[in-house]
Amino acid sequence: MKLFILISLFFTSCAQMQQQWRESTCNTDAAYSKGVQDARNSAKHDNSELAGCGSEAGSLQRSYSEGFNSVVSDPMHILKSTIEKL
Repeated sequence: MKLFILISLFFTSCAQMQQQWRESTCNTDAAYSKGVQDARNSAKHDNSELAGCGSEAGSLQRSYSEGFNSVVSDPMHILKSTIEKL
């Protein structure tokens, strides 16, 4: 019986964590911000984690790309990254 209760608690916790992840990640503002953050940190363009957002994944991936490209195409970012390479 104790094992059943522990297993039930484990799956409940996993479901709650997944729900929290969806609430914090699967919205356009969070996707755009993640794109901006990745570009500022010179990370590669990777919006694959948004595929876990279900039917809205396509629009969220576009928001990520818009955020990423807003930084990458900014002249000050280009200048800064060029200076850092020297």
